[in-house]
This record gives sequence, structure tokens and C-alpha cells, in this order.
Amino acid sequence: NTARNSLAGAGIQTSALAFGGSPSTGATEQYNGTSWNTSPATLGTSRYQLAGAGTNNTTAVAFGGTTPVTSSTEEFTSSLTATTAGAWAAGGNLGTGRYILAGAGIQTAGLGFGGYAGSVKDETEEYNGTAWSEQNDLNTGRYAVGGMGTQTAGLAFGGHNGSTVVNNSEE
Repeated sequence: NTARNSLAGAGIQTSALAFGGSPSTGATEQYNGTSWNTSPATLGTSRYQLAGAGTNNTTAVAFGGTTPVTSSTEEFTSSLTATTAGAWAAGGNLGTGRYILAGAGIQTAGLGFGGYAGSVKDETEEYNGTAWSEQNDLNTGRYAVGGMGTQTAGLAFGGHNGSTVVNNSEE
């Protein structure tokens, strides 16, 4: 419903969220497998080139991004039985602020990797629903990388290493 680019998402084909994006916005939309609905919940920090993780349109985590480069994390929770449609709340900050990074996992077991913040980043961090912790880094630092899977079985693929587009994958 909100035209934008460089946004993040979470969920599956029949239950998904889209949030953030450029021009810098905090807009959030929920997908039910048929149509998108604008959520009254917006990110506390409008941003783009962020990453997200989550398995459906009721729980997700948004992290990183730019406008300016940030390490902030926000968690989305929605309940079918609550009066409000959903809300974003602050979570623990990434150890390394960056944008154009990738995400995988769920709100309480997320993974963020790669990215850019003045230089190409190889950092990998795990989120436990409260705080981020540094983990083994990517073998190849890159940004605009794709990510999918779970915290314990994630996949990083493609991206840009600062001088060229790459086609490698890491598990």
C-alpha cells in the first residue's frame, strides 16, 4: 500500500510483514496470503536498507539500517485478541551499526550478518530476543547480501564485496 524500496520483511507466503523503506519511513504492512493491510504500528525509527527476521505477520524483529546508520533493533508483536493491531518496541542494539545487511531467524532467535558502514562488514551477530552477541564472522565481508533460514541453519548468499558483485554462499 505504501510505495517504497530498500525495505525489510519477515514471515512466509501466507503470513508476512513489510516494514521501513525509502523514502525513509516507519510504515508497516501485514500480508495474509491475499492482500496487504496497512498496520497502525510504525517503526519508532524511520529507516531504510534495514534487515528483518520472523516467521509470520504477528512477530518480527527489525534491525540496522540507515538514516543515519543505526544499530537499533525493534520488535513487532501483534495479537488477534488484543485491541490494538500491533506495536513496535525497542530491543537490544546491534554491536556494530550497519545497513544493507541480511537477516534470518525469528524474533527470539535472530541472526544478522554482513552490511556496510563506511566499509564492508563481515560481522555476524545473534539475537536472543533481548540482546545481540558477536559470533563467527562471514568468511567474505559483503553488503547487499541475501539471507534466509534459522539462527542455527542460516544461509548468506550473493552481495557486493566493495569492488564487485559476488556469487558465493556461506552456511
